[in-house]
This record gives sequence, C-alpha cells and structure tokens, in this order.
Amino acid sequence: MISLKFKDTDLFLLLTLKNKEEIIKIMSKKLIIPDKSYTDKMGMSYMFHCPGCKMSHILNTEKTNSNNSCWKFNNDLEKPTFSPSLLVTCPKFGKSETDRRCHSFIRDGKIEFLNDCTHELKGQTVELEDIEE
Repeated sequence: MISLKFKDTDLFLLLTLKNKEEIIKIMSKKLIIPDKSYTDKMGMSYMFHCPGCKMSHILNTEKTNSNNSCWKFNNDLEKPTFSPSLLVTCPKFGKSETDRRCHSFIRDGKIEFLNDCTHELKGQTVELEDIEE
C-alpha cells in the first residue's frame, strides 16, 4: 500500500485489478494521475487533494465523466489551471446530494473555493497542497 500524505491528512490509494495492486503515478508535487485501469477508461485525468473536503478530486481532460464533464488543462504541472470550475457533491456526507458541496476553480496552482461550498474553506483561495510520499 502506498501512503500519500497531504500535510496533516493521510490518503491511502489502493486499487486492485486482476490480483495486481497498481496505484498511481505521481506527476508533480501537486498532481497525480490515477492508475492505468482508470485512464484507459476515462482518458488522461489528474487527481489532487482537496483540503476543504479532505479527499481527492479527479479532473478528466480527454473524455467526459459520468456527469458529461471534461476539463481543459494548461499543461503546467507546478501551477496547474483547469477550466471550467469543478463541482463535487457527495451524498455520503448527508441526506441529499447538496448536503456536501465543493465548488472551485483551479487556477495558477491555487484552489479558489466559491461561496456555495458547504465546507469551512468556502470563499477562500488556498495553494494546492504538495504530495509527500
């Protein structure tokens, strides 16, 4: 198992495919790419840790996801910019999909949390956190 540390939070990513454990490829100190089984299905994608949700979010840059979303990427691994905004709703945190909401822009290596977020970082801008092995 690989443990990726995001400051005070430990994130464990372990995917098992045909009895083979394959995790992720670290692309920079800010972004990681999901394993080949994910990118084969969804195309090029990038994952980052969201300090507001305390979990990872994935941005697909080649194929649309289940919400018919696909993002443009500036190809800068140290100061990434993705557009349009990213909206994540998590029903497991509440009674409905809107109970947990994270709406943000990723611009120049910073996460700009919009005011409709339901976590404590709403309305704030923070640097993308470095990934520590």
